[in-house]
Amino acid sequence: MINLLTEANSSTSTSSGSTDSGANFFSDLFNKIGAFFKDNGLELFIRIMLALLVIIIGHYLIKLIALILRKSLSHERKNRKKLDRGIVTFTSSAIKFVLTIILVFIVFYILRIPLDSWASVISAAILAIGLSLQDTISNFSNGVFLLSSKNFQTGDYIEVDGHEGTVIEFNMMSIVLISPDKKKIIIPNSTVAKSIITNYSSEKLRRISLNFDVSYDSDIKKCRSVILKAVKENECVLEEPAPSVELKELSSSSLTLVLKCHVNNEDYWPTLYSLNEEVFNALKKNNINIPFNQLDVNLKTSAEPKKSSKKTEVKK
Repeated sequence: MINLLTEANSSTSTSSGSTDSGANFFSDLFNKIGAFFKDNGLELFIRIMLALLVIIIGHYLIKLIALILRKSLSHERKNRKKLDRGIVTFTSSAIKFVLTIILVFIVFYILRIPLDSWASVISAAILAIGLSLQDTISNFSNGVFLLSSKNFQTGDYIEVDGHEGTVIEFNMMSIVLISPDKKKIIIPNSTVAKSIITNYSSEKLRRISLNFDVSYDSDIKKCRSVILKAVKENECVLEEPAPSVELKELSSSSLTLVLKCHVNNEDYWPTLYSLNEEVFNALKKNNINIPFNQLDVNLKTSAEPKKSSKKTEVKK
């Protein structure tokens, strides 16, 4: 079929001097196409049907191979650590892409598309595709870099590019996070590679730091004792490293005490919220004053000769 177009084009070039060259070109082309289908119609039909069959079978075969590969890589073997889910997903996607390219070349072979005569066209197409898909290629190469660096894995809680959440998927093009309020966040691999990554799940323990303000007339030793007692009653707080309460700052209207204690990584958020409430109740129960900002508002009126003032407390 491609040869027909070439022959028709060459015949047109030889007769370009005549006034009816355009009509001769199309007449010649249609005659050659008709003759081609008359002589090779059955063979062409069989090849097209075979190519469609190969595409359908190849599509499902590629999906089956990818599924088997994922299950094989996800299977935990003796004396071997189970591979991270992100590595499994990335490898499966890469193999699927390569097999799809092979399938395309097989279809070209079945249809007898001469790749050698189309080499220049294919080269130009590859160049154009490469330029248009440079971001995609960048995401793929950065995905390989992130996969080899092992800065995080599926299930880790991370912060990247101003977004934070739990990693649920790591593929060829991007990583997928689920935020605490159940929003799905998709970040391209190139953005992740250029950003600062904070991994909150890399260590088994996490330290909680909480600030508590007390008045200047408070007994620091008593405050320390009350806070530590409330902390030790919380079952999630670890005894080692031992919790501590220190005087952090002499503020303008209060003393700032800082509590530092350690918990298991998975207990961080529940313990953080519960300690705030428990320490507040303990300070209040022991009559330890927690200062708050006060604002004096003076109201002036022209009707009265004397100044009237009203003191209002505004809690912040």
